[in-house]
Amino acid sequence: MINFGKSADCNGNEQYKLNITLCDLSIDELMITAINQLVQEKLAQHGEIVVVTYNYELNELMNQYNNKVSLRANYYTLKREDIDIDMLNKFMKELEAKNSDLSIKYTDIISESYIKQYCDLFTETMKDMPDVMEEGYVQFIINPEKQRQINESNKKRNITHNCYMIFNSNNEMIAKSNVSVNNNDPGFPYQFMIGVKRSYRGRNLGKWLYASMYKRLFETVNFDRVIVCHHPANKHAINVSEWVGYKFNYLMTAHILYK
Repeated sequence: MINFGKSADCNGNEQYKLNITLCDLSIDELMITAINQLVQEKLAQHGEIVVVTYNYELNELMNQYNNKVSLRANYYTLKREDIDIDMLNKFMKELEAKNSDLSIKYTDIISESYIKQYCDLFTETMKDMPDVMEEGYVQFIINPEKQRQINESNKKRNITHNCYMIFNSNNEMIAKSNVSVNNNDPGFPYQFMIGVKRSYRGRNLGKWLYASMYKRLFETVNFDRVIVCHHPANKHAINVSEWVGYKFNYLMTAHILYK
């Protein structure tokens, strides 16, 4: 399947995107020639395009062009039946006892009480992600005003922003995890941006966040499977996701091609 059209990056900047999904088809010279011709035409027309490929299928072709990777992401899925509630309950109790200096809270909207700390922590932890190593990486810009717009958009589209936050004894937000659920079609929630302040890493806070989140989702949302993506080099986040039951699905790469 091949789709081309105008889209936007994570900050709303306009771009032209060519999405190529070959679904593990046998790739022959005729197919490569046809795809190459299409890429050349769109690049000549627009000067710069984003080509999205899957599972290394077209790496050799992409390397023939001036290109830089903006996003490299392993997609994982967590099936409802793979969630072990007993294990989650056990870890929640253990981690709460081990981290008695911390408290965990849940919210379904990033309210004014949390918004500045949330945005600051989001930005701080994003800078530590291996995603930033990609040559064409685009930094997601988040601030209180933008988060208010996201809140309003979620409300209009009937989307619940599930967020677990961990605070220290000074009421400073030091970790968070997020899952977006479309209440009109709750079958496929999306997990995004789990982050822990550097000075609090190594205390299994990611597992505490995940255990709390997926226990709640299991008990309150009629979902089929949850989706998350991680940069392939983000081994710690991948380990935490696999711990809760996520399984690898596919690799997606976004290449920025330019003249």
